[in-house]
Amino acid sequence: MNLHHLRIFYTVAQRRSITAAAADLLLSQPAVSLQLKALEKE
Repeated sequence: MNLHHLRIFYTVAQRRSITAAAADLLLSQPAVSLQLKALEKE
């Protein structure tokens, strides 16, 4: 687990939307989904 994964997780939880979180983080929605999937595996 790293700070980047935690920041993505926090933003998704706060926004309650992967798409909105991706926009806030300046990432694509698939990139955010992949990072969440990686975090789930840890």
